[in-house]
Amino acid sequence: YLSFFLYIATGFGFVALMLVSVNIFGGFLVTQRMLAMYKKKDK
Repeated sequence: YLSFFLYIATGFGFVALMLVSVNIFGGFLVTQRMLAMYKKKDK
């Protein structure tokens, strides 16, 4: 009974960790693209 909830909690934690990692990585890529666009406009 307790191990079942522990398994679910671990699953949710893993999914949350994956979503946060993708969010941070995606935000970094978007920032790099925006900076590249501004650099191109300046030249």
